[in-house]
Amino acid sequence: MGIGSTESNAAPVDIISLDMNMVSLELALGNQIHSFSTADPVSIVMGTYQNPIVTMADGDGDTVTIYTTPPNPAPSGTADAMLGTLNVDFTSMLADFVLAGGGGGGGGGGGSSFTVSLWDDSTTVDTNVYSGLDNGFMLGWNTDVVLSGGRGRLRMCAGGRMGRGTVCDTTTTLEGTANVVPLPAAAWLFVSGLAGFAGVSFRRYHLHC
Repeated sequence: MGIGSTESNAAPVDIISLDMNMVSLELALGNQIHSFSTADPVSIVMGTYQNPIVTMADGDGDTVTIYTTPPNPAPSGTADAMLGTLNVDFTSMLADFVLAGGGGGGGGGGGSSFTVSLWDDSTTVDTNVYSGLDNGFMLGWNTDVVLSGGRGRLRMCAGGRMGRGTVCDTTTTLEGTANVVPLPAAAWLFVSGLAGFAGVSFRRYHLHC
């Protein structure tokens, strides 16, 4: 599943890593919201699996660990300065939740541990901004909760629902700098040279006609 796949005149460049200065993750289980965030430096290195990427805790003693693992492809992506967006594949990104308590009776999953995918066919991107000037980006998305290794009422969240009108999902936001593969200076000079040569040839053609 890709983001920002619209064609543009400027070729997208490969992302080496996403170096975040902010990561946040919200888990909505029924009427319970579990919010996690960190302002510590965190990086997602493209083309490799990482376990963990980051571990975060909330004020209730709940924890979440975000990581990437096979069998889905390791993270990859491109940055498009013309469109101002990123195009990423995070299908290997999972989150392990350990909920200490406070919510077992209201569908909040208290006292449970389980794994969810943070990027699958249900993913909806709500924020996708990239600046080619400073390589800054913000990427945010929402994914239905489909459980692996859950127990009790949490199993009813599969497909994003615990019951009528009860939404179960995750909202993830990454903000920081995209470390991209630069276009070599020689390539810029070559392209500029071709453009200049084409202009000279065009003028000479008209002068001699």
